[in-house]
Amino acid sequence: MAANSFPINSKITPELDPEFRPAILEHQSYLTAVRRSGNSVPVRIALERNDHQISTVEIPVFKNDREMLNGGFFYVERFVKTLLWQKGGWKFTFGGPPSIGQYFKYVYAPGGLREFDAQFMGRLYKRPFSIDITELEKVPKSQETSQSIGRHLNGCGIALDLGSSDCRVSAVVNGKGFITGWLNELAFMPVDYNTGAPVDEWSGDYGCGVKYFSQDAVLRLAAKAGITFNRSMSPVEKLKMVQNLLATDDSRSRKIFETIGVYLGYSLAYYAMLYKAKRVLIFGNVTSGEGGAIILAMTDKVLATEFPDIHRRLDLHLPGESGRRLGQAVVVASLPELHA
Repeated sequence: MAANSFPINSKITPELDPEFRPAILEHQSYLTAVRRSGNSVPVRIALERNDHQISTVEIPVFKNDREMLNGGFFYVERFVKTLLWQKGGWKFTFGGPPSIGQYFKYVYAPGGLREFDAQFMGRLYKRPFSIDITELEKVPKSQETSQSIGRHLNGCGIALDLGSSDCRVSAVVNGKGFITGWLNELAFMPVDYNTGAPVDEWSGDYGCGVKYFSQDAVLRLAAKAGITFNRSMSPVEKLKMVQNLLATDDSRSRKIFETIGVYLGYSLAYYAMLYKAKRVLIFGNVTSGEGGAIILAMTDKVLATEFPDIHRRLDLHLPGESGRRLGQAVVVASLPELHA
């Protein structure tokens, strides 16, 4: 399965990670190649989750197996993984060329490349993860539901987010949020198509957001910047050391946060393809201090340079220092009351 088969042209390259291959540019390059080939067919992918909710998406693929082997399988696999962690689901219905459907059965089978993903979804939805192959016209149509949030901040509500991911992104549509029933676990979405990208120790996959928007990213980039730590230091202490260095105008630490800003800029463009967001809140411990402003500035630069339409549509916002640590907890506290 060939990877990175189609050329991309990044206008902004992260200084500490020149091999970074943004998912949005790779996906756009793949779609352009397929459409220009004159040899494409549509496929439909339906993901069913709880309460019979179904998300169905259609994408083009190469009709010729040789072209699929020369890059098509790689790109379709990356995009399907993106959809799976955006929408969630225990049942994957594929409509299109049987050879592509069989490929996904192989990939998500025990011992396959995406065994972790299949097992996670099975545990989450309490049903064995399955893949059905059928004709395009027989793929079920979307059945989506949503529930508004953001009107439940009266009274007393306490919520604390204790996740290990230290840089979090939340999107708000039309002034309030919606619970769509989707999984929305961006941590395991691919954001870097470089096959030599950092591997997540949980999923065994490379290039996923968890390694790009967390203290793990800061520590990985610190090594590339030439910053060394005492072995006895905890990850939190190491992050704090980098932030303290930044406060002294250390150029090495500045490059770390600039690189994360480039990651985020390209990744937000990818997310904007999946979500109709108007406002983006950026928070988490990684954004504490001057680092947050540097990340925001570089994110804004990437969007303005590469994706002017998205830049005009998205309002990027960095809360005050205390809000950067509790912002996601406020969102959780505003969720509607659940009834048994």
